[in-house]
Amino acid sequence: MKSSLHFTRGGSAGRTTSAEAVAGDLRWVETRLAERGPIAPWTDLTRIDTPHTRPLSRSLAQTAHLLTSTDPSHALAGVLHTRLSTHPHWQPQITARQHDPAQRPCLTNRWPLPDVPSPALHRTLTGHTDSAVSVAIAPDGTWLATTSADNTVRIWDRTTGTCTATLTGHTNSVTSVAIAPDGTWLATTSADNTVRIWAALGQRTVAISRAETTPTSCSWGADGELAVGSDRGLFLFALLT
Repeated sequence: MKSSLHFTRGGSAGRTTSAEAVAGDLRWVETRLAERGPIAPWTDLTRIDTPHTRPLSRSLAQTAHLLTSTDPSHALAGVLHTRLSTHPHWQPQITARQHDPAQRPCLTNRWPLPDVPSPALHRTLTGHTDSAVSVAIAPDGTWLATTSADNTVRIWDRTTGTCTATLTGHTNSVTSVAIAPDGTWLATTSADNTVRIWAALGQRTVAISRAETTPTSCSWGADGELAVGSDRGLFLFALLT
């Protein structure tokens, strides 16, 4: 039987408390994680959006990139327990689950994890298949763009952390990205010696300029000019529409 949580904003305090109890139950999180992946239990908590659920949703968002499918599949719960074992809300539930005779044998942390995320970390985004090189945040703060040595540019929804588009066309590492002040255009530079202009909404290339050397950075000016830097100097382009 598939799990689902239905919660209507503006409900009574009792309904809110019940929703918090369900979404904050480790058994629920394990089930949702196994059925729908790490976004599902995080979404349940963010939909409730109370002072109690916000730190719980953040704890899941911080470690979501590690909660991918495992072989054997039941090991995924162990990874979840390992990553959340120091959180004051999850820790008592994890201890109870680990000492439940009905549960499978599991590994526990003997020492503190060396890579516990900083409390300032909001979310880890995954999807690039090589090193992430640069990032730019849209003027309205609702989305961001990243570039990678995997030759792609990815567009992300800031709230959900999901990749909404993957821009392809560069044939080498994408060295930088810049978003125009009005959020309409993206500019990228690449080790393939090109500068590309993309329509942010249409997610397509609208212009390509080739360079004699590798462009390494780019930035938009207030009047729509694009400045591009390389080891041979700084170049200024005007975007004609």
